[in-house]
Amino acid sequence: MAYHQELPHGAGLVMISRAYFSHMIEVHACDERFVRMARAMGMADAAKPGDFIKALGKLQDTCGVADLKMPAKQWGGYSSSTVFRSPKRIAYRFTKNLINRNE
Repeated sequence: MAYHQELPHGAGLVMISRAYFSHMIEVHACDERFVRMARAMGMADAAKPGDFIKALGKLQDTCGVADLKMPAKQWGGYSSSTVFRSPKRIAYRFTKNLINRNE
């Protein structure tokens, strides 16, 4: 997110956090750790990794940052839903576009 210097510090991470952690849960990167983090965030009955996403959403709602959005132009012409559905392909194209612009 360093490329987008107009974003307040940490805002970009908040915006991508649900998609990032959802991906990590889908690939079973560390299932038990996500359950423990959900419990640490106040969800005492957490039993599955996806409970972390619920706890994260509740935290973001409580802090008033759940609806942060980056303008579409910041995504290189892609919608944020497209970016999160196919992050590897979009990241490749976005990086390629940045490299081409800077040459």
